[in-house]
Amino acid sequence: MANDNILDATGMFMTESIDMKHCIGLIFKSIAVLFQWKNFESSDTDDLFIIALIKMTSKTNLNSQSTQFKRQICKKRLISEKIKYLEQFQDIILHLDAAVSLVTIIQNLKTFGNEPENDIVLRDICWNFLTRQWYSMQGLEENGPRYNNQIKLLLEIYFQCYNDQLKKISRSG
Repeated sequence: MANDNILDATGMFMTESIDMKHCIGLIFKSIAVLFQWKNFESSDTDDLFIIALIKMTSKTNLNSQSTQFKRQICKKRLISEKIKYLEQFQDIILHLDAAVSLVTIIQNLKTFGNEPENDIVLRDICWNFLTRQWYSMQGLEENGPRYNNQIKLLLEIYFQCYNDQLKKISRSG
């Protein structure tokens, strides 16, 4: 990444790079769709939700968690861990579609365990994406209605992560 906040690299727009950007975008979009499943909101599917979180990175062992109370604590901890894990991907995302999918995943996870630090992570990721110059798969600067809608979504989520949104908007203008 250059000092001008533009991600660029040799071969960034070659066929292989385009394929990798598509793959990353599709992976994030699939995860976003998974965590948008409305049945995860039910306590009947808590176990499935926790398993899905664990499978995202397969780094956590929950064998010692047995009671409902521990499950809830564990669920909140898992959500925060996975959000921190996903945060690491923001620096390697080179296409706006993947960026929007990453933000969507984090926003969805955040609703299941509304911790203030998750708002800060989501807000910072949105700001990172909002201040970048985005390019199409062919290397042209992104523009047009689809680009504008994606930027609008990132901006809306960015401001939603503030308690006093009007004050932040006043300072931003």
